[in-house]
Amino acid sequence: MVELYPVWNSEWTTSSVASESLEHDDTTLSEAIDNDGVTGTELFLWINYGEGNPLDSACVVKILRDVDGTNYESEDDAPYTFCLPIGYAEAIDTSETTNTRSQLVFVDSRRASKFKVHVTNRTGGDVIVSLYYRTVSLHKENSA
Repeated sequence: MVELYPVWNSEWTTSSVASESLEHDDTTLSEAIDNDGVTGTELFLWINYGEGNPLDSACVVKILRDVDGTNYESEDDAPYTFCLPIGYAEAIDTSETTNTRSQLVFVDSRRASKFKVHVTNRTGGDVIVSLYYRTVSLHKENSA
């Protein structure tokens, strides 16, 4: 029988988007993240919404895949997109409410050999964005 087990890169890499402050309608774009030779990459996106942003506002996140070795998807290509709404901000401590939202996303190497992460602040106020990532590979082990 063959068993598959994941081997994670033990360290989170801080991307070029590290504690970056964005005003309303500002955007940020990470460096290219290389998915070649691995099973995929896990992204950890952390957004601090601060005080006073409307609860129905959000940051919009897009995964822009490499299309030809040099260029990446654009808006016209309808890239994978999701929102991190402030109204669903996670509490760090269950006894208090915070305005911090975090999200883990897995990017499969079969879908994207290289990619960039694009974040747009649509909250009406200021936010602080950080992005970390680590890779994983699946290894096979034959068992008797």
